[in-house]
Amino acid sequence: MRAAAVVETVGRIVEARWPTTEAERVGLFAEVGFVDLAGGDRQFTALGGEGRWSTYDDQFLGFSLFLFEGEARPRYDELRRLLIEKFGAPLEEWGSAELPAIAWNVRDLVMSMYCHADQANCVQLALEHAERSAASEHRAGVER
Repeated sequence: MRAAAVVETVGRIVEARWPTTEAERVGLFAEVGFVDLAGGDRQFTALGGEGRWSTYDDQFLGFSLFLFEGEARPRYDELRRLLIEKFGAPLEEWGSAELPAIAWNVRDLVMSMYCHADQANCVQLALEHAERSAASEHRAGVER
């Protein structure tokens, strides 16, 4: 994983029109080099990692990309530094020193990153449509 390539791709996604329909999602994924896995349940590969995408009310919600190459903490720290350079100060940071997390509001999106320096040994980077994410979380809370 090249951190600069990840940040460049995230920048392209953030600048693009966020997809709503399946056709729009497929177009964006093709444009940025995300490859859907045949027979995969909303799974894709990108930037040397593996990911999953989701919908809310049949509209594209977002994705999580899991980057496994190398040790998680140094990768997280490098990506954190580059993402702050590109997108500015984060909205918040939380977690422990071993398992930190960070989030930004970028345009109409929520971008979050998690360091899984435990058994998973990966960095998780997620982008979601902010309004759809809030509605999804609200519905999940109501249905409990």
